Amino acid sequence: MIHAQNSRFAEALQTWSRAERHTREGGSLTSTDNENGNNHPNLITILENMANLHTQAGNDEEALPCYNEVLRLVTIHDPHNAGTIGRLYLSIGDCQYGLALHAMAKHAYEDGLDAIQPPRTDFGITAGNINEQTQTPTNGVTPLEQTDRESMQAIFHHSLGLTCGHLGMHDKALQHYQKSLLLKLKVLDNSHHEEIGDTYNHMGVTCSSLGKHHQGMEYCREALRIYELTLGDSNGSKIHDGMISK
Repeated sequence: MIHAQNSRFAEALQTWSRAERHTREGGSLTSTDNENGNNHPNLITILENMANLHTQAGNDEEALPCYNEVLRLVTIHDPHNAGTIGRLYLSIGDCQYGLALHAMAKHAYEDGLDAIQPPRTDFGITAGNINEQTQTPTNGVTPLEQTDRESMQAIFHHSLGLTCGHLGMHDKALQHYQKSLLLKLKVLDNSHHEEIGDTYNHMGVTCSSLGKHHQGMEYCREALRIYELTLGDSNGSKIHDGMISK
Protein backbone atom coordinates (compact mmCIF):
# COMPACT_ATOMS: atom_id res chain seq x y z
CA MET A 1 0.00 0.00 0.00
CA ILE A 2 2.79 2.40 0.97
CA HIS A 3 4.72 1.47 -2.17
CA ALA A 4 1.64 2.18 -4.30
CA GLN A 5 1.20 5.57 -2.65
CA ASN A 6 4.87 6.42 -3.17
CA SER A 7 4.59 5.36 -6.79
CA ARG A 8 1.57 7.60 -7.38
CA PHE A 9 3.32 10.49 -5.66
CA ALA A 10 6.41 10.08 -7.84
CA GLU A 11 4.29 9.81 -10.99
CA ALA A 12 2.29 12.93 -10.14
CA LEU A 13 5.44 14.87 -9.29
CA GLN A 14 7.06 13.86 -12.57
CA THR A 15 3.97 14.99 -14.48
CA TRP A 16 3.99 18.43 -12.87
CA SER A 17 7.77 18.71 -13.24
CA ARG A 18 7.45 18.07 -16.98
CA ALA A 19 4.70 20.68 -17.17
CA GLU A 20 6.90 23.19 -15.35
CA ARG A 21 9.85 22.55 -17.66
CA HIS A 22 7.67 22.78 -20.77
CA THR A 23 6.12 26.05 -19.59
CA ARG A 24 9.45 27.65 -18.71
CA GLU A 25 11.03 26.59 -22.00
CA GLY A 26 7.99 27.34 -24.16
CA GLY A 27 7.20 30.81 -22.74
CA SER A 28 4.11 31.99 -24.63
CA LEU A 29 3.93 35.47 -23.09
CA THR A 30 4.74 38.34 -25.41
CA SER A 31 6.62 40.76 -23.15
CA THR A 32 10.42 40.61 -23.24
CA ASP A 33 10.59 39.98 -19.50
CA ASN A 34 8.62 36.77 -19.92
CA GLU A 35 10.10 35.33 -23.10
CA ASN A 36 11.66 32.37 -21.32
CA GLY A 37 8.39 31.56 -19.55
CA ASN A 38 9.74 32.04 -16.03
CA ASN A 39 6.86 34.42 -15.27
CA HIS A 40 4.16 32.49 -17.12
CA PRO A 41 0.89 32.53 -15.14
CA ASN A 42 0.38 28.79 -15.76
CA LEU A 43 3.31 28.19 -13.43
CA ILE A 44 1.13 29.29 -10.52
CA THR A 45 -1.07 26.20 -10.74
CA ILE A 46 1.80 23.89 -11.67
CA LEU A 47 4.10 24.91 -8.84
CA GLU A 48 1.36 25.03 -6.24
CA ASN A 49 0.36 21.48 -7.12
CA MET A 50 4.00 20.43 -6.78
CA ALA A 51 4.24 22.21 -3.42
CA ASN A 52 1.05 20.53 -2.20
CA LEU A 53 2.41 17.12 -3.19
CA HIS A 54 5.61 17.75 -1.26
CA THR A 55 3.60 18.98 1.74
CA GLN A 56 1.42 15.87 1.71
CA ALA A 57 4.59 13.78 1.66
CA GLY A 58 5.95 15.72 4.66
CA ASN A 59 8.74 17.23 2.57
CA ASP A 60 8.67 20.86 3.71
CA GLU A 61 12.16 21.54 2.39
CA GLU A 62 11.06 20.83 -1.18
CA ALA A 63 7.66 22.49 -0.80
CA LEU A 64 9.02 25.79 0.53
CA PRO A 65 10.76 27.07 -2.65
CA CYS A 66 7.70 26.11 -4.70
CA TYR A 67 5.38 28.13 -2.47
CA ASN A 68 7.80 31.06 -2.53
CA GLU A 69 7.84 31.01 -6.32
CA VAL A 70 4.05 30.81 -6.49
CA LEU A 71 3.82 33.83 -4.21
CA ARG A 72 6.20 35.77 -6.47
CA LEU A 73 4.10 34.93 -9.52
CA VAL A 74 0.79 35.75 -7.85
CA THR A 75 2.10 39.18 -6.85
CA ILE A 76 2.85 39.74 -10.56
CA HIS A 77 -0.36 38.43 -12.11
CA ASP A 78 -2.98 38.81 -9.36
CA PRO A 79 -1.58 41.28 -6.79
CA HIS A 80 -4.96 42.24 -5.34
CA ASN A 81 -6.03 38.68 -4.52
CA ALA A 82 -5.63 39.00 -0.76
CA GLY A 83 -7.10 35.57 -0.04
CA THR A 84 -4.62 33.73 -2.27
CA ILE A 85 -1.65 35.78 -1.07
CA GLY A 86 -2.64 35.23 2.55
CA ARG A 87 -3.04 31.49 1.98
CA LEU A 88 0.40 31.30 0.38
CA TYR A 89 2.04 33.12 3.29
CA LEU A 90 0.35 30.60 5.58
CA SER A 91 1.74 27.68 3.58
CA ILE A 92 5.20 29.26 3.55
CA GLY A 93 5.06 29.85 7.29
CA ASP A 94 3.89 26.27 7.90
CA CYS A 95 6.82 24.91 5.90
CA GLN A 96 9.27 27.10 7.79
CA TYR A 97 7.68 26.08 11.09
CA GLY A 98 8.03 22.43 10.09
CA LEU A 99 11.72 23.05 9.39
CA ALA A 100 12.13 24.72 12.82
CA LEU A 101 12.78 28.09 11.15
CA HIS A 102 10.58 29.77 13.72
CA ALA A 103 11.74 33.37 13.26
CA MET A 104 11.17 33.12 9.51
CA ALA A 105 7.79 31.47 10.05
CA LYS A 106 6.79 34.32 12.38
CA HIS A 107 7.58 36.88 9.67
CA ALA A 108 5.63 34.88 7.08
CA TYR A 109 2.57 34.66 9.33
CA GLU A 110 2.77 38.38 10.10
CA ASP A 111 3.03 39.20 6.39
CA GLY A 112 0.05 36.97 5.69
CA LEU A 113 -1.98 38.62 8.42
CA ASP A 114 -1.20 42.02 6.91
CA ALA A 115 -2.07 40.79 3.41
CA ILE A 116 -5.63 39.82 4.29
CA GLN A 117 -6.50 43.09 6.04
CA PRO A 118 -9.11 45.20 4.19
CA PRO A 119 -7.58 48.16 2.33
CA ARG A 120 -7.82 51.49 4.11
CA THR A 121 -8.54 54.94 2.73
CA ASP A 122 -6.57 58.10 3.40
CA PHE A 123 -9.24 58.97 5.97
CA GLY A 124 -8.31 55.99 8.10
CA ILE A 125 -11.48 53.97 7.49
CA THR A 126 -11.77 50.72 5.63
CA ALA A 127 -12.25 51.25 1.92
CA GLY A 128 -15.68 50.41 0.58
CA ASN A 129 -18.99 51.79 -0.43
CA ILE A 130 -21.10 54.12 1.70
CA ASN A 131 -24.60 52.90 2.38
CA GLU A 132 -26.84 55.62 0.95
CA GLN A 133 -29.59 55.10 3.54
CA THR A 134 -27.46 54.98 6.68
CA GLN A 135 -24.40 56.90 5.43
CA THR A 136 -22.19 54.29 7.07
CA PRO A 137 -19.32 52.43 5.41
CA THR A 138 -20.25 48.96 4.24
CA ASN A 139 -16.54 48.20 3.71
CA GLY A 140 -17.38 46.63 0.37
CA VAL A 141 -17.28 43.26 2.11
CA THR A 142 -20.05 40.70 2.10
CA PRO A 143 -20.67 38.68 5.29
CA LEU A 144 -19.15 35.60 3.66
CA GLU A 145 -15.99 37.47 2.75
CA GLN A 146 -15.76 38.86 6.27
CA THR A 147 -16.16 35.36 7.71
CA ASP A 148 -13.44 34.01 5.42
CA ARG A 149 -11.12 36.81 6.51
CA GLU A 150 -11.81 36.22 10.20
CA SER A 151 -11.30 32.48 9.79
CA MET A 152 -7.88 33.11 8.25
CA GLN A 153 -7.04 35.64 10.94
CA ALA A 154 -7.84 33.01 13.58
CA ILE A 155 -5.44 30.57 11.92
CA PHE A 156 -2.69 33.17 11.61
CA HIS A 157 -2.97 34.21 15.25
CA HIS A 158 -2.88 30.59 16.40
CA SER A 159 0.19 29.95 14.23
CA LEU A 160 1.84 33.09 15.57
CA GLY A 161 1.15 31.83 19.06
CA LEU A 162 3.01 28.63 18.24
CA THR A 163 6.01 30.39 16.73
CA CYS A 164 6.23 32.99 19.50
CA GLY A 165 6.17 30.18 22.02
CA HIS A 166 9.11 28.46 20.33
CA LEU A 167 10.96 31.78 20.31
CA GLY A 168 10.41 32.22 24.04
CA MET A 169 8.00 35.11 23.53
CA HIS A 170 5.32 33.66 25.81
CA ASP A 171 3.49 36.92 26.52
CA LYS A 172 3.13 37.53 22.79
CA ALA A 173 2.11 33.92 22.26
CA LEU A 174 -0.69 34.23 24.79
CA GLN A 175 -1.94 37.43 23.16
CA HIS A 176 -2.11 35.70 19.78
CA TYR A 177 -3.91 32.67 21.22
CA GLN A 178 -6.45 34.96 22.89
CA LYS A 179 -7.11 36.74 19.58
CA SER A 180 -7.41 33.41 17.82
CA LEU A 181 -9.87 32.15 20.43
CA LEU A 182 -12.13 35.20 20.09
CA LEU A 183 -12.20 34.84 16.31
CA LYS A 184 -12.85 31.09 16.46
CA LEU A 185 -15.72 31.58 18.88
CA LYS A 186 -17.16 34.09 16.42
CA VAL A 187 -16.80 32.17 13.15
CA LEU A 188 -17.20 28.53 14.18
CA ASP A 189 -20.77 27.28 14.46
CA ASN A 190 -19.97 25.00 17.39
CA SER A 191 -18.41 26.49 20.54
CA HIS A 192 -17.25 22.96 21.38
CA HIS A 193 -15.24 22.67 18.16
CA GLU A 194 -11.97 20.77 18.47
CA GLU A 195 -10.02 23.78 17.13
CA ILE A 196 -11.33 25.87 20.03
CA GLY A 197 -10.13 23.15 22.38
CA ASP A 198 -6.70 23.28 20.74
CA THR A 199 -6.42 27.01 21.39
CA TYR A 200 -7.51 26.62 25.02
CA ASN A 201 -4.93 23.86 25.38
CA HIS A 202 -2.10 26.03 24.03
CA MET A 203 -3.24 28.95 26.18
CA GLY A 204 -2.99 26.68 29.20
CA VAL A 205 0.51 25.52 28.33
CA THR A 206 1.61 29.10 27.67
CA CYS A 207 0.21 30.32 30.99
CA SER A 208 2.12 27.53 32.69
CA SER A 209 5.31 28.73 30.99
CA LEU A 210 4.59 32.21 32.38
CA GLY A 211 4.16 30.84 35.88
CA LYS A 212 0.38 31.38 35.81
CA HIS A 213 -0.34 27.78 36.73
CA HIS A 214 -3.85 28.22 38.12
CA GLN A 215 -5.04 30.09 35.02
CA GLY A 216 -3.26 27.59 32.82
CA MET A 217 -5.02 24.69 34.50
CA GLU A 218 -8.40 26.39 34.00
CA TYR A 219 -7.74 26.73 30.28
CA CYS A 220 -6.62 23.11 30.05
CA ARG A 221 -9.73 21.93 31.91
CA GLU A 222 -11.85 23.79 29.36
CA ALA A 223 -9.89 22.19 26.54
CA LEU A 224 -10.36 18.76 28.10
CA ARG A 225 -14.10 19.36 28.42
CA ILE A 226 -14.30 20.24 24.72
CA TYR A 227 -12.20 17.25 23.67
CA GLU A 228 -14.39 14.89 25.68
CA LEU A 229 -17.52 16.33 24.05
CA THR A 230 -16.16 16.23 20.51
CA LEU A 231 -13.63 13.39 20.45
CA GLY A 232 -14.54 11.14 23.36
CA ASP A 233 -12.89 10.43 26.70
CA SER A 234 -9.87 8.68 25.19
CA ASN A 235 -8.61 11.88 23.61
CA GLY A 236 -7.91 13.57 26.94
CA SER A 237 -4.28 12.61 26.25
CA LYS A 238 -4.06 15.72 24.04
CA ILE A 239 -4.18 17.76 27.24
CA HIS A 240 -1.79 15.59 29.21
CA ASP A 241 0.74 15.50 26.39
CA GLY A 242 0.71 19.29 26.19
CA MET A 243 0.96 19.93 29.92
CA ILE A 244 3.49 17.26 30.86
CA SER A 245 5.83 18.10 27.99
CA LYS A 246 5.99 21.70 29.20
